[in-house]
Amino acid sequence: DPSKILEEHSKRIKEEAVRLREGYLGFQKNVKNIENQFKTIKPIEEIGLKKTADTFAEAAMYAYKLGKQKKLDKAVFVAPENMFAEYGFGGHPDELRKIVLESRKAMMEKLDKTFGIKGKDAKKIADDHIKATFDTGHANTWAKYFDAGDPTLSPEDAKKKFDKWMVEEVRKLRDDGILGNVHLSDNFGYEDEHLNVGGGNAPLRELVELFRD
Repeated sequence: DPSKILEEHSKRIKEEAVRLREGYLGFQKNVKNIENQFKTIKPIEEIGLKKTADTFAEAAMYAYKLGKQKKLDKAVFVAPENMFAEYGFGGHPDELRKIVLESRKAMMEKLDKTFGIKGKDAKKIADDHIKATFDTGHANTWAKYFDAGDPTLSPEDAKKKFDKWMVEEVRKLRDDGILGNVHLSDNFGYEDEHLNVGGGNAPLRELVELFRD
């Protein structure tokens, strides 16, 4: 029956048209969702750094109150630690510096809001209560990712360049008043082996001089 065949064919075309229309509408909705995400998306560093700073500032405020209650001679300070490159943000010396500085700013805001302390007094309190723990072993494991910039360099010369870089980074932390605590251990630049001082190849002699300062 030609009429029946045409009717069934027409029905299939209409059903296909409905599916295509629904698919198109769904696709358009996805496009709109993606566009909205791009409008609201923020780098993890921006969000994570703000949250981290607020958390450390809150802990430092507790330490500050505790010190006043117990009338301690020295400030109890919070000291975030540099970790491995694989752990994400905070392991690089510059990132550690950002965490400490942003946390101090957040504490200054809390001091103003809670106690009305501001300006130089707030800065002094924040500097005393938020510092950094620098782990020499963790820092030395960055050597395996270090690009010395010259493929013709021998592994020994590349390590010397890395050592110079790391010492310079720690010098910046010292000069900025970031350092407050030190974990001193050694390794060969690949794993955190916790070797005795001198048992690996970390530039500990130069670092200890900076820590003394």
